[in-house]
Amino acid sequence: MIKRVATAVALIPLVLLLVLKAPLYVLALVAGAVAMLAIVEFLKLVTPYGVRPLTLATYIFVALFFVFVIFVSSNRTPEDATTAVLYGIAVAAALAPFVFLTVAMRRTDLARGYPAAAASLFAFGYIAIPMALLVQIRQLPAGAIWTIYTLLAVWAGDIFAYFVGKSLGAAPHVAAHQPE
Repeated sequence: MIKRVATAVALIPLVLLLVLKAPLYVLALVAGAVAMLAIVEFLKLVTPYGVRPLTLATYIFVALFFVFVIFVSSNRTPEDATTAVLYGIAVAAALAPFVFLTVAMRRTDLARGYPAAAASLFAFGYIAIPMALLVQIRQLPAGAIWTIYTLLAVWAGDIFAYFVGKSLGAAPHVAAHQPE
């Protein structure tokens, strides 16, 4: 618990400084790095279920996507950047299934390739796109306030879930309840 509080005390001022004062391309760079770290963790989560994720293809696709977001965020007016990133998200979201399925079809076992493609597509849609949209929220009028509000809502949900989980205690082990 003390480690969590210390981490929050150290990181919250950095996040606020990043959102309020950093240039947009720096925010996009940090959002891309956070998205990549989250995707690494997500792809580790699917392996115990027998899914061999398309890790390299996912990392390359997401990295290229964030290179685009960083480039657009640094070289355009806010209105043009928002439009360009939204079109970029639409194009990337349309291409992602084909890219990941093409990579998955190169595997010998298609029955395992399709879940791998689905995991990569989910990682892109669930992690990378929202992080890119967070950068775009920052470009709106009063965008820094909306970005901070979004982060506070997420943090409040995490804190609430942590304390509810602690109060309910650990769930009993499933194997203990199986008949012999």
